[in-house]
Parts: sequence; C-alpha cells; structure tokens
Amino acid sequence: DNDDGGSEDGAFDELLRITGQQSRGETSNLHSPSSPKILPEEAIPFSLASDTNKFLSGALGVINLVGAIYLGTLLRDPSLPYKVGPQLSLVMKDLFPYLLTYALGYNAIPLIRSWINTARNKDIEAR
Repeated sequence: DNDDGGSEDGAFDELLRITGQQSRGETSNLHSPSSPKILPEEAIPFSLASDTNKFLSGALGVINLVGAIYLGTLLRDPSLPYKVGPQLSLVMKDLFPYLLTYALGYNAIPLIRSWINTARNKDIEAR
C-alpha cells in the first residue's frame, strides 16, 4: 500500500479508467467501440531545425572540411617551419589528424543519419 492508503497499482487502474480499458482481470475486445484508436505511425523528420539553420550547418560543415584539406596541403610544405616557426608547425602537424577526423565526422554523421531515416521512413510508408 502507498502512504495515502491506495493500492500500489492505483495509478495503472486510473490510467485504464481514463483510457476506457477494462481492468486487468478481464479480457478486452479490441474491436469494441470503447477500445482506444490506434495512432498512425508518422515519418521521422531529419531535423526540427529551420531550413536556414540546416543550410548554415551544412555550409559550416563544407567550410570546415575544405579548411582541413587546405591545412593538410599547407602542412606538406617543407618550408612551413621557417614560415610560422618550428613550434607552431609541430603543433599543427600533431593536431591535424584530429581536425580532419572532426571535419569528416561533422559531415558523415548527418549523412549516415539521413540514410537511416530514409530507410526507416520507407518502412513506415510500407506498413
């Protein structure tokens, strides 16, 4: 029993009463007028962001990837330590794999998610 004197499954009984279901001990007829309606399954949206925000995040991803690729070409220059200093050159070379991984992931994760959502939405439409 709860502190208020009600049964432990009182919340469940109340939920059944509200939804029009019978108590757990009785069988339910799904085709009876008192049975709840089955909700249709809806397509999964890719994002709830506005079109402008989606465009800006995509543009940021492209700029990020292009910048990482450009940095990679700069790091191949043998005269880079003389241009920016040996310390900064080493730091940039050490950080480059992480920057490139981030840029690739920033673009790849939404692309993979889009493919998965498209496949799930096709399954939903087929049901």
